[in-house]
Amino acid sequence: MVSFIEFVELLSKVIICLTGGLAFWQLLLMKQNFKDDHDRIKRQSTIEYYTKFYHEYEELFNKIIDKFPANCVIETCDSKYDKETEKEVIKYLDRMEFLAVSINTEIFDIDEYNKLAGHFTINQYKMFEKIIINQRNIGNPIAYYDFEKLVYNLGKRRDKISSKGKPA
Repeated sequence: MVSFIEFVELLSKVIICLTGGLAFWQLLLMKQNFKDDHDRIKRQSTIEYYTKFYHEYEELFNKIIDKFPANCVIETCDSKYDKETEKEVIKYLDRMEFLAVSINTEIFDIDEYNKLAGHFTINQYKMFEKIIINQRNIGNPIAYYDFEKLVYNLGKRRDKISSKGKPA
């Protein structure tokens, strides 16, 4: 038979184990809550950034495409591609690279951006692809690498969504 003192010692050990288990479970819950909150803030930041700078990007983009037919591939050898246009294109591509770095390093959320402007961004890249290749050939072999990587990742996500029968 167990004495009262042995019973109290055993009970205290069980309570300590339960308390430790509850503390560990609480830590797991806190970690999940922190991750969920971080993801929500990342999505919110993506939307806020896009909303804040959309008109600036659009204005710069429209200055460029006003000189070219809709959905054309812009080339440096085009007679409409003058020094002013080149400055505008480089400025635009630099901003897209900044955005792409922010998304590729997970500061912004790629899925939210995909919903907001995925298709448009892919089309923009196609439009400027020859200029990007030219920039790489004239001295910067990694020019707009993150923009290219973002477009690739957006394309994969859009293909995955399309294969499930949902609109991309």
